[in-house]
Amino acid sequence: MKGLITFIILLSVSSVSIARPVIPVGTPDDVQSQSQTQQQKSAKNSTAKSKSNFTAKELWDINGKNPPKVVLEFLENPTPKTAKRYLEWNRERAKKIDQAVALLNKMRQQEVKKRLKKIPISRIDNSKIVMFFSPTCPYCLRELSIIRKIKDDYPQIGISLYPINNPFLAEAKLNELGLGKYISYSDKNSKIARQITAIPFIVIKNKTDNKVKAEFTGETSYEKIISSM
Repeated sequence: MKGLITFIILLSVSSVSIARPVIPVGTPDDVQSQSQTQQQKSAKNSTAKSKSNFTAKELWDINGKNPPKVVLEFLENPTPKTAKRYLEWNRERAKKIDQAVALLNKMRQQEVKKRLKKIPISRIDNSKIVMFFSPTCPYCLRELSIIRKIKDDYPQIGISLYPINNPFLAEAKLNELGLGKYISYSDKNSKIARQITAIPFIVIKNKTDNKVKAEFTGETSYEKIISSM
């Protein structure tokens, strides 16, 4: 409780002296997803304003190759019957895409496990993860889930979690993830927090001498964190 009171005092002082904003940073996929969403909205609005100037074949025909018959029938003659057949075709195609993605993900996970097995376990056990986060940052919450998995897989790893704001909400979120006992309001973490401009921010250190091995800003993968130890 004494540590929490000290943290709140430091936080109130730093909030007055620090003008720079702390920006939540996600992965490139998040940026791409937002861009795609905006493009989809723009395309939808454009479609609502004007009718297509292309024939059914022109919408699909590439180098003289036409779409499957079920697709062409729906494009040329959109009726409840052709729409139903088209949706059935689309569902089957979606299943195959899901199967392909699942297979590639499984292969990638196997490759990751092989690479991580090459890292000496003594090196991992001698490592400590220090993470700075906000309980209202969605990227931070996803990263905390990765930290939890790392802790489950490698119990000897040190963990130190510093919330840059909303300490009471932060403690509640960490308790939900089973990470409540790793919250830290140390003076060292407070000094680092004053310099942070983007979150989540992760520092990988040696347990023995506190030497910094790596630093990551934004969402970071399980593999990258372990590989840096």
